[in-house]
Amino acid sequence: MLALSHDGLRGYTAKWDGTVSVLDVKARKNSSDSVSGSVQRIAISNDDAGFYRRRNRAAPAVIDTEANAVAKWINSMAWDTAAPHADGRFLLIAIPTRMR
Repeated sequence: MLALSHDGLRGYTAKWDGTVSVLDVKARKNSSDSVSGSVQRIAISNDDAGFYRRRNRAAPAVIDTEANAVAKWINSMAWDTAAPHADGRFLLIAIPTRMR
C-alpha cells in the first residue's frame, strides 16, 4: 500500500494502525500521522492529494498533503479500490458485488 507523488519526491503509505506515513524520498525521512481508526488503501490524485479508505470499507477521505491531515470525507458507498480519472475531476472506485 504505497503511492508515489507524480514528481517521485514523496511516498505515502496507508497502514493498519490508522496512520498514513509520508516518505520524503530525497531526504530519506518519514513522518506518520494518525488519520483514522484504521487505513487500508491509498491512491494519489493528479494534484497529489491522497485518497484512502478505512479497513471496514468506509467512505474515502481526501488527505491535504501540505497539512498531512484529512481535508474532507467523500460520501460514497462501500468500495474496494480507487484511482483518479485522467483529468482529475473524478475518483473512480471499484464497488464489490456478491456473486450469485
